[in-house]
Amino acid sequence: MRHRSIENFLRAALVAIVAIAAGPAFAVDFTIVNNDSTNEGFNDDTAATPVGGNTGTTVGEQRLIAFQYAADLWGARIDSDIDIVVNASFDALNCNAFGAVLGQAGPARVNRDFSGALEPSTWYAASLANSLAGTNLEAGQAEITAMFNSELGQIGCLTGTFFYYGLDGNDAGNIDFVTVLTHELGHGLGFLSFVNGSTGQLFNGLTDAYSNFLEDHSNQQELFPDMTDAERQAAAIDGTQTTSDLHWTGALAIAEGEDLTDGRHPTGHIEMYAPNPFESGSSVSHWAKSLSPNALMEPAFTSSLHNVELDVALLEDTGYPSIFPCGDANQDGNRTATDALIALNTAVGLGSCIETSCDVNSSGTTTSTDALIILNVSVGLDVDVSCGLA
Repeated sequence: MRHRSIENFLRAALVAIVAIAAGPAFAVDFTIVNNDSTNEGFNDDTAATPVGGNTGTTVGEQRLIAFQYAADLWGARIDSDIDIVVNASFDALNCNAFGAVLGQAGPARVNRDFSGALEPSTWYAASLANSLAGTNLEAGQAEITAMFNSELGQIGCLTGTFFYYGLDGNDAGNIDFVTVLTHELGHGLGFLSFVNGSTGQLFNGLTDAYSNFLEDHSNQQELFPDMTDAERQAAAIDGTQTTSDLHWTGALAIAEGEDLTDGRHPTGHIEMYAPNPFESGSSVSHWAKSLSPNALMEPAFTSSLHNVELDVALLEDTGYPSIFPCGDANQDGNRTATDALIALNTAVGLGSCIETSCDVNSSGTTTSTDALIILNVSVGLDVDVSCGLA
């Protein structure tokens, strides 16, 4: 995209040392547990033609490949020694001719007051709790539960609009399944409030790691833990479909959101979704629709989007102890010429690197341009990076 005058030199120099650069391992491994029955959902044996980098030859196989790809988008960025298990299925979810619940997911369990917890008397999503504890707090149990709409595209359920199972985001007017998967996994990782938004009551009387950063700007800038139930109830509807006085106050997300052209308050705080009336399953636990550019964790599908930059910063605010930066292809915590080499090898077909690590210009594909950008960053040049299809 830029600096083409030295791009060919970079390609020649890095290909010459291809043998020393290994492809990246994922910083945290996701295990997808298929809970569907024979010939349904992830086991659907209907023949399918490979599409958009998805090599599956049945619908079920393509769904599983897309799911693992989406999990790896997160897995390349979150550093944890504890694997994350996801129970997954296709089921009939709410839908009609005009709209549909595409998927729903959340932590399979929550934990508090464990060794390593950042705050006492605070609930943490299971995967975050495990990461902070450095051990699986409930071995043998899943960390995330996720389900997806088995009726999408059928008559009466957004008729004729189906999931697109390619990995490249070229959905051609359908709904990119990777985007939906990545979004729902974000909720499972902890992008959600455990507060009852309809009543304002804390979950079992205690706050949670996400809600600690929610502020009602029109109510003396109070944070959720300091509010009464009635104040939290009011904060959850202190907005519209397009703007909100419910804000995210975490410093890392605020820093990442500096390039937002809308949905960002003059304080730097980022607007959250808080329409009136309250929308169960959507309100409070998403960015506001006002954000521009669009963010993955907004409440409605807008387009194919695999970029997790703002969302992973929010998760780091909630307590994830280590997030690898965009461009850190080998997940060693630094962006070096070795990372540029991995990206270049990917670009010429001699290696592989997931887009949330190597597609640093958010084009949807890792190219030699991405390798050049990473190399520029590694030598201290001030270059913008943002990973994954945007």
